[in-house]
Parts: sequence; structure tokens; C-alpha cells
Amino acid sequence: MSKAKFKNLKSQTSIAETAEKLGKKALQMGLISDFAIQFNSDTWQFQVMDQNQSKLLTPEEAYLHFKNIVA
Repeated sequence: MSKAKFKNLKSQTSIAETAEKLGKKALQMGLISDFAIQFNSDTWQFQVMDQNQSKLLTPEEAYLHFKNIVA
């Protein structure tokens, strides 16, 4: 009988946590002026301030946005 393989879910970071890390990196690199995270009961919303604009993004959108500007 083969043993079932289980993933360690605690070691995996969520896309929201990864977006937060990328946002902090973009901020340190001076690529964005500021960003904030709004924590709701079941979702995170990222507010990204670029120059004179402010965008409200989902975690997935924030991840893609930060990934594109940091890379």
C-alpha cells in the first residue's frame, strides 16, 4: 500500500502575503511612493499610490502589478 503524500500548507505563503512582500520591495526600491493593505474579514485589498494616482487592487492584481515593476 502506498503512502499518501501531503503538502505542508504552513510553509506555503498565500498570494496576498507574497504581494505584500513584493510591495515592500517595490517601496524600498523607490518604484512606488506608498501602499497600504486593508484587511477585511475574508479578503485583503491593496491600495497602491503611484505618483498622484491611487489604485485599489485585489491580492492577485497587486501581485501581478508588483511583480511587473520589481522584475
